[in-house]
Amino acid sequence: MRNPFTPQPDFVSPSLNRLRLVALPGVDLPDDVAGQLGYDLLSAAALRQMVQPHAAALGLDEHDPQLLPRLDACLQTAVPHPRAHDIAHQYGRRLGWLLLALKQGDPANRAARPDWQNAHWAWWAQINAIWLGGGLMSGALGQLAAAAAQTIVQSAGFSTFTVQVSPFARDLPLHGLARLLPATATAALLFDFGHTQVKRALAQATPTGPTVTLLPACAAPCEAYTYTPWPTDTATQVHTGMLNLIAETWQTVPGTAPLLLLSIATYLYKGHPYPTQANTGCYSRLQALCPHLATFLQETVSARLGVPLTLRLVHDGEAAAAAAAYVGWRHTAVITIGTSLGIGFPPATLNDV
Repeated sequence: MRNPFTPQPDFVSPSLNRLRLVALPGVDLPDDVAGQLGYDLLSAAALRQMVQPHAAALGLDEHDPQLLPRLDACLQTAVPHPRAHDIAHQYGRRLGWLLLALKQGDPANRAARPDWQNAHWAWWAQINAIWLGGGLMSGALGQLAAAAAQTIVQSAGFSTFTVQVSPFARDLPLHGLARLLPATATAALLFDFGHTQVKRALAQATPTGPTVTLLPACAAPCEAYTYTPWPTDTATQVHTGMLNLIAETWQTVPGTAPLLLLSIATYLYKGHPYPTQANTGCYSRLQALCPHLATFLQETVSARLGVPLTLRLVHDGEAAAAAAAYVGWRHTAVITIGTSLGIGFPPATLNDV
């Protein structure tokens, strides 16, 4: 079956953030779940809302910016806090219900996603394996949520359906980018531009495949994460922030090769955001600055560093799905969960990324 979500001129977004969970036959969805978007159920902001009413019982500060990492710490003790375990289980059930909606393609949920046609729902119907990555899935929460989600889907009659956390978890797009290192290259700097953080690494070629040396993550050049329009001049601010971060990394990593591999949290067609995403997200608005974003970034980064560079730009979901273990896998989807939800489908070969 051809993937109907493959980037093309008439691209239909596979975004799970905008998938609305209206109803599931035979399932009594909680009031705080029915009718909600994937973003409202599973994003970092959604999980934070789930934790805050229980923060005091967990011995946590509901206003702590590190509330979610501290929740995960409550799950990693010798005897996990029962309230934290309940939150993780319920969060996993939310994920399971969303996956079940995708798998079953019931009429109410189809009607709530009018941009998807029969082919898009048929594609999800044949998916039997989910691999999870992203910051929220990298600890104990991810393991508990994956198990709860798998139980939900299998209990609905899909006994072979699996939900697992990737061994690369938090840094999944970076490991996918490393797989894109050309055969003639010795090394490359890797950047995964998310909405909250930018994750960085150095990839180096070895006889057995590329190695990935992680570098400290940095704050993303996005002052806020929102789907509402921002003034056009914020595109310049985002671009400047990207240039500054890339230049700083280049100058502090010894022996850097003139090759940059970037993943970015916006859907791309041949290296440029889709016009339908214009001015609605941190990185999609960069198209206001140029006719082709990948070329523009290569030129502006090269000028900033005074070195002719080669730059490759891919969607972060594509990068995640290109991680070594997934290339060529069929009936599989890769979902990253952090600030928001990312989605990718394993390519047949690395040449397809």
